[in-house]
Amino acid sequence: MVSFFKIGNSQKYFSACKNMTKTQSKALRSEFKDFVHYYKGNASVGWHDGKRLSQIRDYGKTKSYLVKLYAAISKTKIRAKDVPPAILGAAGAVTPIPGASLVGFGIGTAIPKVFKILIKKFSKH
Repeated sequence: MVSFFKIGNSQKYFSACKNMTKTQSKALRSEFKDFVHYYKGNASVGWHDGKRLSQIRDYGKTKSYLVKLYAAISKTKIRAKDVPPAILGAAGAVTPIPGASLVGFGIGTAIPKVFKILIKKFSKH
């Protein structure tokens, strides 16, 4: 028990934890930017396609908006790796806790990675 406290309170341990936290936060930020960029780009392309179609067919404002919305939704393909972060991020956004959506997104990002590690570990034996 004494050795645990020596390791837990050492400067080397704190700096390793600090570096790991920085690395993980950078990775999470990068993953979040990739997530947003992918879906925003797909929705934008779909929106412009719908806008072009509504201009060609000369739709009114309401029908034009619905066509653009439908095209944006249909153009956006959901990646399997984005399902857990999206669900947990949305669940966090609904809660009244500040920052819960980012925490939910981070947990949702970690879940598939943990499962992948566990599958590798148990498939070797």
